Amino acid sequence: MPTDPVVTPAPVVTPAPLVTPGPRTAPDPLVRPDLPVPPAGEPVSASLYAGVQQFYARQMHLIEGAGADPGAWAETFTEDAVIELAGDTPDVGREAIRASVAAGVAHIAAQGWDFRHWFGMLDVRRGEDGSLRTRYYALAMATPRGGALAVRGSLVCHDDLVRAPDDSGWLVRHRRLVPDGRSGD
Repeated sequence: MPTDPVVTPAPVVTPAPLVTPGPRTAPDPLVRPDLPVPPAGEPVSASLYAGVQQFYARQMHLIEGAGADPGAWAETFTEDAVIELAGDTPDVGREAIRASVAAGVAHIAAQGWDFRHWFGMLDVRRGEDGSLRTRYYALAMATPRGGALAVRGSLVCHDDLVRAPDDSGWLVRHRRLVPDGRSGD
């Protein structure tokens, strides 16, 4: 006669308390840089992970659609930020980044496309200096008016995020983009 298997209850995990600094000016309820960041190489907390996802969603919304604002998008980078696309000359500094993305947004608008970005498979780790290191996949998609969606690019992205000087959220210090089909990732 078979016996019932023994079921062992899962251990109860109590989350560590959050470190909450004093009040900040104009806190953003969706971006929580005040959450503790785990040791280098360790995955971050669910709350911090969600905050990074929210940062990326807001960042991409700034360069999509009729209300695209390349200037506001560039403000999500540090003054000395670098964007490197494998095989191309990097954009160095916020002003170069602003000019480059403004040209891209103008080109998209002239084509009459709706342009969207999708980020997935996001991994967030702490850097040794307290920054966050992220790795994610990105799809860039264009849809002509009345037409069908076309994937314009598929990339692996690596970002180095640092806290904004006013502690209001995250800024990109370095972004490396590696299109699928090119060596480097």
